[in-house]
Amino acid sequence: MVAGAPLALVMAVVTPLTRQGAQDAARHELAKRPYQQALPPWWQRPLLWFLHRLASVWDHVAAATGGSAALVAIIVVFLVIVGLVLWRVGPLSRRSRRDDLTFDLEGDQSAADHRSSAEAFAAKEQWAEAVRERLRAISRELEERVLVDRRPGRTAYELAAEGGAALPASAGLLREAADRFVAIWYGSTRASADDYRRLTEIDRTVARDRPARAAVPTGAP
Repeated sequence: MVAGAPLALVMAVVTPLTRQGAQDAARHELAKRPYQQALPPWWQRPLLWFLHRLASVWDHVAAATGGSAALVAIIVVFLVIVGLVLWRVGPLSRRSRRDDLTFDLEGDQSAADHRSSAEAFAAKEQWAEAVRERLRAISRELEERVLVDRRPGRTAYELAAEGGAALPASAGLLREAADRFVAIWYGSTRASADDYRRLTEIDRTVARDRPARAAVPTGAP
């Protein structure tokens, strides 16, 4: 045997190469840095897989129909993908998310009723439900004082905008209440006792706030 031969070659001569051994050797070789660097980034791999499958579908359809139907099929797939993207991140998505930000304020419950419900949920440490009931109490409070119209389907941000217009001093607090509610119910934020405590403070502040008086023109009787 030649002196200085690689150890792997020596072992290959001495030890018969089995199927499992060949697989292990191949995996070991492909795991080396040059091979790994040659691979596409992880985020490109699903896209490459999808394009490969799409090309495979094209080839099969084109072979069966002469090509025209394959073109139509690819166009349809493309339009479906575009539609899904627009639905997910485009105007349609924004509209659906906006419509979903309601807090289901319906029925004849008063602001006091919603506050009692909030306290009951808080006693059981059901903070998300308690936060929602406090926001309902704020909304009903503004309706009972005829500062906003009484209507179902109002979103949290619509409440913040309409209530803030009626009570400018509380506009920022109402926006904060809407942000917390949306983050908990439509985001990934986990409700906490601090969230409920803050909604309670906002509710009490809004209840004490009064609309700003209109300025009286100079010289008016």
